[in-house]
Amino acid sequence: MRIVICNTLYPPIGIGGAERSVQFLAESLVKRGHEVTVLSQGMTWRPTHEVKNGVHVVRTSSPPGYRPNVYAHRSFSEKVLSRLFAKIQPQRSNLYMTEIERGRPDIVHTNAAGGLDELWVRTADLGIPIVHTLRNHGSLCPRRMFVEGRACEGQCTACAVRTMDRRNAGERLSGVVGISDYILQEHLTNGYFRSVKHRRVIPNSYESSEAGRERQAEVVTALGYLGRLHETKGVHQLVEAMRPFEGRARLLVAGTGNPQFVESLKAKAGPNVEFLGFVDADTVLTKLDALVVPSLWREPFGRIYAEALVHGVPVIGSVHGAGRELVSEGKTGWLCDPSNAPDLRAAIGRALDELSRPNEFRSNCRKAAMRFAPDAVAAAYEAFYETAIKAGATRKTKLSVAMMPSAAIGRSV
Repeated sequence: MRIVICNTLYPPIGIGGAERSVQFLAESLVKRGHEVTVLSQGMTWRPTHEVKNGVHVVRTSSPPGYRPNVYAHRSFSEKVLSRLFAKIQPQRSNLYMTEIERGRPDIVHTNAAGGLDELWVRTADLGIPIVHTLRNHGSLCPRRMFVEGRACEGQCTACAVRTMDRRNAGERLSGVVGISDYILQEHLTNGYFRSVKHRRVIPNSYESSEAGRERQAEVVTALGYLGRLHETKGVHQLVEAMRPFEGRARLLVAGTGNPQFVESLKAKAGPNVEFLGFVDADTVLTKLDALVVPSLWREPFGRIYAEALVHGVPVIGSVHGAGRELVSEGKTGWLCDPSNAPDLRAAIGRALDELSRPNEFRSNCRKAAMRFAPDAVAAAYEAFYETAIKAGATRKTKLSVAMMPSAAIGRSV
């Protein structure tokens, strides 16, 4: 198959799990014999083309002020530049459609990308099957269902009106994938993809050459946080929750974020919290007894869960979002409501009590992680693409018959 995958960013640009998951998928599909092109946003005025591990990567142009923003907030200078260059700001869907029309792929697969409404409609009008993976709440809420420091209980009326075009355009899809049952059902409940017959849950993928390494037992339990340092991730609650466990547990915080927010975290931290900055995930996970994922927003998947389980590291995760689908209480980790300080501390306490059985947890985690193997995930997408392509061919045939003169139906033409 000739496959085009669209995602806002693609490594090495980008710091989120979506970029890494798309990279694993693209490279795994290439290994399975497919021709894969990834369309993403670049850092320069002119588009760039490169072949990265067999994947043809096209990075579209970005004038000053419209380059990828990897922090929570744009800098003052970026905001000024965006105003100065507003008249030539790129319509990402137009840039992507240029490549799609030129390449005429067998299927287009969109992920987290700008201009999805127009992209879906125009691709469908070309007769090219298009599928979409729900990686976040962006289609439901511009603020990812997280407002004023709290997760939204559901889509409000204002967001329903604001996202109406996206909801309508989604009916043109040939298929939709949720990286968790939670994120798929959240969209279906709010009226999305009603006429899209082909729906499936396919998790994100992850693998590591370091996953087989065992760490040495220590007197003080090593807990860790790994990922973006942002208000929605609950890392500030976690830092404060570690104070009662001084002498019994230490916390390694690995990740970067808005410099001001990072400084505020350090000011709150006790002596048993260490900030590592940006560190490779493999390096951190081989040092941990358990990982903590204290997200305040409802994680659509939480790729870090998969990374930890692959390494045999149990997870203290959230009862909200996809956490319940990824963590089995007392077997592969512990669940809590991270926004509730006593509940978070209680989960940490349970973990410290039960981590006296490290080998049992390590084995359970690695067994649970088998479904995240990149080739297994790529095979699932491959089958889903084939289903969408067949459905598209059937739809074309029905449309052709419907458009034929009535006298021609039922006889050779």
